[in-house]
Amino acid sequence: FYNDFTPLAQWIKDNEPGTLAYEAINSDKDPLVVLIVERYADKERDFLGAHRSSKPFLEFRPKLKALQDGGLVEVDGDSYIDSGAGFVRG
Repeated sequence: FYNDFTPLAQWIKDNEPGTLAYEAINSDKDPLVVLIVERYADKERDFLGAHRSSKPFLEFRPKLKALQDGGLVEVDGDSYIDSGAGFVRG
């Protein structure tokens, strides 16, 4: 997973200025549980537009699907709206 995710994350950092955060973090209770945190300046423009249509993302998705189909990962996700409370350090 990380062999494919890490270069994708670097590409996003270098080429998608509207992607404010894109990282994989591991559970401290189960090393097989990974949470991907994605944060975008604008959902329509930056997530649905630039991110989901980028060549590196489109190349990553089938690799992730193969891991899912092989029972090596489970993918679950939700979208959230920024509340304005709290902070993210840069």
